[in-house]
Amino acid sequence: MKSIITNPWFERLVLAIIVANAITLGLETYPAIMLAYGSTLMKLDLVFVGFFVIELSLRLSVLGRTFWQDGWNWFDATVVGLTVLPFLGVSGIGNVSAFRAVRLLRVLSIIPSFRRVLAGIGRALSGSFAVMAVLAVILYVYAVVSVKLFRDVSPEKFADLGTSFFTYFQIMTLDAWSDIVLPIMAVYWWAGMFFVSFIVTAVFILLSILIGVASNAMNENDTEKK
Repeated sequence: MKSIITNPWFERLVLAIIVANAITLGLETYPAIMLAYGSTLMKLDLVFVGFFVIELSLRLSVLGRTFWQDGWNWFDATVVGLTVLPFLGVSGIGNVSAFRAVRLLRVLSIIPSFRRVLAGIGRALSGSFAVMAVLAVILYVYAVVSVKLFRDVSPEKFADLGTSFFTYFQIMTLDAWSDIVLPIMAVYWWAGMFFVSFIVTAVFILLSILIGVASNAMNENDTEKK
């Protein structure tokens, strides 16, 4: 069994199964296709689930306790565990059949370049904690101040702290932020400068620093791999 699971062709087989499963899950989103081939797609889904469970069981039986010493094995076990929830009769957490799509995340642990990217992201997150903390403080301050200043003018956007937080997340994405600001500027002419100061500080400066930290972390990770 060890010679099987360590063979390069076996990894390619797992990748091929993941791709095939991705195609069938995509086909399931079309009602016309489900009406014509639904039973076939459901049977294929059972085959795919069975394959992933057997593959994980093989690796677990071969590696034993050392299986859990690798973070990627934990990742694979979690993904496979979530995908079998619909077959265990689990309820109370929404449409558990949606968890079947989670198994496609297995491709992240199969392809080495994807693993390097995720490792770089992990390193970037650990190295950018201070920047994210500063961003969180600034976001909190602006959210609280905006509730005090603009609640009467725009209650649907700044009714309370939670609503204000969500509004500022939208502003951070620069998605239709002018639709939020212009009605307030009609009442307070200086409101534009207030919101622009947030965009410059949070989006242009702090988020740029986060992107730079992430880029450096990925470059360092690639250098160590070489």
